[in-house]
Amino acid sequence: MKTATNATRRGEQNPGRRYTLARVTLARLHIGVEVRLGYANGQGTASAEREAFGALTEGGFHIETYTGAYVDISAPDPSDIRLADVAHGLAHTCRGAGQTARFYSVAEHAVLVSRRLREIGCPLRIVLAGLHHDDPEAYLHDVTKPLKHLLTPYGELEAEMWEAIRVGLHLGACDIEHAAVKAADTWALGAENHHLRRSHGRTWYCADVYSPLTHPLNLGLAPPDAEAVWLREHSRLRDELTARCC
Repeated sequence: MKTATNATRRGEQNPGRRYTLARVTLARLHIGVEVRLGYANGQGTASAEREAFGALTEGGFHIETYTGAYVDISAPDPSDIRLADVAHGLAHTCRGAGQTARFYSVAEHAVLVSRRLREIGCPLRIVLAGLHHDDPEAYLHDVTKPLKHLLTPYGELEAEMWEAIRVGLHLGACDIEHAAVKAADTWALGAENHHLRRSHGRTWYCADVYSPLTHPLNLGLAPPDAEAVWLREHSRLRDELTARCC
């Protein structure tokens, strides 16, 4: 994931430019927005549709979250980011485009990565980064690796969303690009493939990184359980980090 670009920072200073950049980015993604209005007795006008479309594009690209916040995914504001929304979104988003033996959430994956980092003795800051490394997916959804390669501008949106989350949740110097986080992410993917794929991950690039003999796992928490576990892990790490600093 990349850091916010200079263009993004300029957009923060100039909201008009920000939305222009957003429209250009989404155009590059070939995303078309269609607005359908419900008219009484089937009546309506083309100008009304154009007005609605204009309001949507000029006002940004907002989603309403679990807690009722509105987050502009084209230019996220840290003040709109809420921990409960991140936890809920991750817990209700299935990994692998849903093509798994049973539901397996991004939240459960993040906890697995975090615990792996703790197990191999990484500093708490890196363990925290592991827990939060996929946070943008709470708002942008999980995108499979092949699709990410096709949607190249997605990385820019992801980077800007991560920066808003990092600031909004007060995560400090949380390095989700750290080599240890990447390695633990790959290890977790190997584990997930073994337990949740028909192939057991034998054809994947990470086939040899996980052993069920040394790390037996039972994956597939229900969303409410995954959400609760993720929140507990976050609270535990923050408490440990606070204690270390005092």
